[in-house]
Amino acid sequence: MLNRAEIENKWVNTLKIRSFITEVFKKEVKPALGCTEAATIGIVSSLALNAALDNLDSDLGVRRKNEAKEVTRIDNLSLTLDPNLFKNAADVGIPRTDGKRGIKLAAALSLFGDPKKGLMIFDSVEKKHLKIAGELTKLVGIKIKSELEGYDVYAEAEARMGKAWGRAIIQHEHDNVVLVESSRGTFFKGGISEKVEGHWGKIKNLTIDDLTDYVTHLPGEVVSIVRKGIELVKKLSDEGLERPMGMGVGYALKNGDMRAWIRARTASACDARMFGSPNPSMAVAGSGNQGITSTMPIYAYAERNKMDEDLLIRSVALSYLVTIYATYHSSYLSAMCGCATKAGIGSSAGLAYYISRGDKGVVKRAIQNFIADIPGIICDGGKYSCALKLATISDAIHQSALLALHNKEPPYTNGILERNAEGSIRNLGEIFKAVKPAQKAIVEIISKKHLASFDE
Repeated sequence: MLNRAEIENKWVNTLKIRSFITEVFKKEVKPALGCTEAATIGIVSSLALNAALDNLDSDLGVRRKNEAKEVTRIDNLSLTLDPNLFKNAADVGIPRTDGKRGIKLAAALSLFGDPKKGLMIFDSVEKKHLKIAGELTKLVGIKIKSELEGYDVYAEAEARMGKAWGRAIIQHEHDNVVLVESSRGTFFKGGISEKVEGHWGKIKNLTIDDLTDYVTHLPGEVVSIVRKGIELVKKLSDEGLERPMGMGVGYALKNGDMRAWIRARTASACDARMFGSPNPSMAVAGSGNQGITSTMPIYAYAERNKMDEDLLIRSVALSYLVTIYATYHSSYLSAMCGCATKAGIGSSAGLAYYISRGDKGVVKRAIQNFIADIPGIICDGGKYSCALKLATISDAIHQSALLALHNKEPPYTNGILERNAEGSIRNLGEIFKAVKPAQKAIVEIISKKHLASFDE
């Protein structure tokens, strides 16, 4: 039996863990309009232009909104992107463009935006800017960096206007600005804080039980974030079910049984987002599609099974946390589809939590089932056909949870599985590193279609 001091010490440690998880949750779950990689390109491009124009305030927002006369003074805009960021943004729909796509348009359109909006930067542009932005795309150059050891995300933009120039860099996270400078001097210099780097190690030391215990009593601020995530993803899904968007995968699958409904609900949200819907998603661990995957299969199931709102919120919160946990064991971007790995694991855990009403054993078995099943799908960029993948993944999520409920899971001797879910997630992270050479082949194939030349 624990003595009083040991009980108090255990309680203090529990509070510290809960506080830390809340901190990470708020950092990794946030609204994003359009593809997060396109938004990163938008942020860094807007910063570069506005640095050249001397139009940035101390918070990296614009002092005044740019009009055509300022933006059209630009002589050229040079982008340097990491391979994964390039492939994810190359053919994705840009918000407020009626389905138009591409990196150059994202960069040009963002010149009218406010970088302080972060991943919501396209919310600050207007349709009236689209024609001029289309004309400016010919001034945008793209270079792909071959290697960026230590960083998951890299985007650099340099804008030139006569003798004036501005330059900005984002590293590691989609909205982590590390440098803004201009012909007038350095405006902002940052980095990756010790707190951010420390998050990765601390999260990886937690267990699935820690995350499951956390969602039993959620802080009010986390409940609000999850409720907002459900609201945003549902709105995208509703939009994709109302009319065919992108490939119209969800729209085509919407009539059928529970499995078909989960596929349709999930794919339709992706259809809308990849088309360039003006409605944001909730990004989880840097990805709006991961937000869709870690939300909609659980919501769709609850919607058809006498929804318990409190249980739904706790289930989706667990899904988000396990997605973040899996991301920290791997990376933000990779040659592997994050929805078919990280978010699929999270959503399997969340759906299992919902259908079992919080049974930890079912949650862990669902994770093992999913890891044994579907991971291995490549990521060949953000695009309309991501909806096909999300339909397939949502089916595997549902299957993993149902099998877990019936006490089914593979032997730990199978494939990359370990004796526990944490070990299996760690092993999957090792696979992320091993498939790095595939990234070059994927990017080269995509670049042939979207660039005149490919610079390493």
